[in-house]
Amino acid sequence: MRVLKPLILVSISLALGCHDSNTGSLVDGSTIVDGGADFSPVEDLAGPTDLSPTDLSPVAVAICSTANWCWENPLPQGGQIIAVWGASATDVWAVGLGGQIIHFNGTTLTEVESPTVNTLLAVWGAAANDVWAVGQNDTIVHWDGTLWVGKPSFTTGQTLTGVWGSGSNDVWATAYDPINSLTSGQALHWNGSAWSPAHTFGAGMNGIWGSGTHVWLAGVNSTVEHYDGSAWSEFTYSTTPGTARQGELFNAIWGASASDIWLVGTMNTIVHWDGAHFTDHSPIGSENLEGVWGTSASDVWAVGSGGERFHFSGGTWSSSSDFFGDDLFGVWGTASDRVLAVGSGGAILKWNGGAWSPVDVDVNDFSGALHAIWGVSVSDGWAVGNFGSLMHWNGHGWSTASSGQMNNLFGIHGTSPSDVWAVGDGGTILHWLGSSFAAETTGLTSFTTLLNGVFAIATDDVWTVGQNGYAAHFTGSSWTPTTTGAQSSEALSAVWAADATHVWAVGQLGSILRWNGTSWATDTIVTSQSLNAVWGASASDVWAVGSAGTIECYDGMSWAALASNPVPIYVYLDAVSGTSANDVWLSGGDMIYHWDGLSLSEVDPQLPGVSPGYGIWTPAQGDVHIVGDESCIIRHHN
Repeated sequence: MRVLKPLILVSISLALGCHDSNTGSLVDGSTIVDGGADFSPVEDLAGPTDLSPTDLSPVAVAICSTANWCWENPLPQGGQIIAVWGASATDVWAVGLGGQIIHFNGTTLTEVESPTVNTLLAVWGAAANDVWAVGQNDTIVHWDGTLWVGKPSFTTGQTLTGVWGSGSNDVWATAYDPINSLTSGQALHWNGSAWSPAHTFGAGMNGIWGSGTHVWLAGVNSTVEHYDGSAWSEFTYSTTPGTARQGELFNAIWGASASDIWLVGTMNTIVHWDGAHFTDHSPIGSENLEGVWGTSASDVWAVGSGGERFHFSGGTWSSSSDFFGDDLFGVWGTASDRVLAVGSGGAILKWNGGAWSPVDVDVNDFSGALHAIWGVSVSDGWAVGNFGSLMHWNGHGWSTASSGQMNNLFGIHGTSPSDVWAVGDGGTILHWLGSSFAAETTGLTSFTTLLNGVFAIATDDVWTVGQNGYAAHFTGSSWTPTTTGAQSSEALSAVWAADATHVWAVGQLGSILRWNGTSWATDTIVTSQSLNAVWGASASDVWAVGSAGTIECYDGMSWAALASNPVPIYVYLDAVSGTSANDVWLSGGDMIYHWDGLSLSEVDPQLPGVSPGYGIWTPAQGDVHIVGDESCIIRHHN
């Protein structure tokens, strides 16, 4: 589903579920990927508006950046939220990927300017005007009631994972060295004027909690460190059944008192300290628990990957019966019936004392990738993706439409509001005639099962391309396969047409085919890289983009690589679209580029956690919609 938390203790495969691209290291040696329009949010997506200030129910209004980019799905944003803390129900802070800092004032969520682009992993405050957040690359930032400001940590290359204090002049942070993270941890201390190293440990530390002068840290190899106000001591465990799980990784710690502390971690680990002994309360399972918090000794919550939520009511732990697939990383609240859990893809859940409900709005319930986007006008657009996902844009917001099946959809195009085509897995071809999508009978052979692109020139002139060099033509009544000349091992990825006699299809191994109205011919191959998308301003101005940052341009005579191409070879370009020869947009590999007629330049949407790439739609100059993983949709609008 959505991208996992970049915790130091969890092995993560980051599928770029709406996120940015600075990197760092995890304790286990894997990699973490790091990371603010002038239109109205949709009324039916804006969430409840009659909330009391203490209801902990943010209104899902799109978060936008100063660069005029806004989230369209999910709302209010899709960046990974890793930690949450508040001074009150009307003063809540959430931090996460790319240094993102979000504030909730009791009614709405607002993105606040952050002094860092490093991922923030923890947040805590002594007062409303004294809040700390810590994260990767020695990052410590402080809120003074007006601004967030970076503070020197006096560490070098450390990842800071937790922060807690007993007051404004007594704040602690946990840290680890990414190079020696399994064997090297550190505690930092703020005395009211400066941060300084306080103690080093033989293991990386993840979580921190304290009571008065007592401070507890938890980390790798089931390590727990305790500071009693004068000295540090480390706890070790036996492997006797009923004791703490030796070797598991503790991700978080919270206590009701110094003799009532809970630790959570990998493999559903839940361990309790009663002041003298540790007891294992771990339920059966293999999920990773990432956060723990409670209101009292008999009201404690633990959250984790796969949307796991466990509750302790004083006797035993019980699991929430409702399903929620997004990974959850942090939990906090103001009362037993006012609890927030935050996680991947901008997920925010609210507990009202009886049930959990999502606060963020993800129009696409499946939360899979969106692969393509296209529209008739600025107020009529379509996006398609995994599991048969179909989404419609009405000029104000997105809603879902039924495809009637679960095959992944990879292409969408049409000629009018009542003539739209979508194609995908299993030879799927869907046709919209104004009220619903209906499946077309294609007669595709069993080995030709994947259609990647579709382009409609007219109601009786539509092309689709796909696996094994396949291309089929719709002439008004049925689909007819055509001979492309492409090798059966070469998949065709996309198709675009200037008119009925100028049709281009591109694909693997640099394949570029052209239809002249009668037959397909192979254009001179200018690259061996796979080409993933094709678009043109005219028959003499065509763009094809692909792997290794490849950009090929056709001038009416021949194809040639774009001169002074700034796209790195590690970028996999997936999409290209534009409004004219002087307004062309490209995306892929978490990157966005714009051609102004003279040069190609990188564009930063300044939305931490965004992962655009698979499809671009440009209904008007300056109006750009981009889709990607985790049903991510962002929009630029002047």
